[in-house]
Amino acid sequence: MVKSGAALLLAAHGSSSQPEGAITVLRHAETIRNRNLFAEVHAAFLRQPPELDKSLNQIKASEIYVVPLFASPGHMARTAVPRALGPDDRVRYCDALGTHASIPRIIGGQIERASEQAHLKAAETDVVLVGHGTDRDPASENQTRHVAARLNELGVAAKVHALFLEIEPLVDNWTDHVRGEHVIVVPFLIGSGHHALEDLPKRLGAPGRRVIQCPPVGDEPEIAESIIGLVEDFD
Repeated sequence: MVKSGAALLLAAHGSSSQPEGAITVLRHAETIRNRNLFAEVHAAFLRQPPELDKSLNQIKASEIYVVPLFASPGHMARTAVPRALGPDDRVRYCDALGTHASIPRIIGGQIERASEQAHLKAAETDVVLVGHGTDRDPASENQTRHVAARLNELGVAAKVHALFLEIEPLVDNWTDHVRGEHVIVVPFLIGSGHHALEDLPKRLGAPGRRVIQCPPVGDEPEIAESIIGLVEDFD
């Protein structure tokens, strides 16, 4: 796929208090830029510079593919990003990153690598897939449960449990749901922000079991290929 006359814009959340979380997004943009598939590749954010609501003014291409870097097609991807962009006939708005068909496979790879490094057998290991979740929109919960179901079908662990940061079942109570002695935790989050780096480790606690936390799926290098895949899917 070559879109030599088009631009790609990665639209992410960002954080004014933890701007370092944007490094992953900028790295994916650089990876795709170096492949020379698009005339321009940009990244912009809702909560930090470069600001999403100013981003289209910087793009010269007559066609712009926007990929929302969110785990689910929820409020942020469906409403907040389009509202920030405003009306523009050049925009081709792709599906949310977390919905791409490659995501379960990428998470499966995270789980397999973590298991190998810790010398764990899949049949003896439980996985906790942590989604954000919100009462105002079921999309995050639904997508997290969908990915957990696909991982269970792939047989990457004895069982994959879907737990959440803001809705029941909460990750704080993971020991009520997970019986195995060996546990791998995978944040179904795109950025390495507050939730992944600070909030989640505290809420997992120290239960006396072997718990391994993976990086957020959005940190994985293969995500760049998933972003390109979403542009292909749009066409």
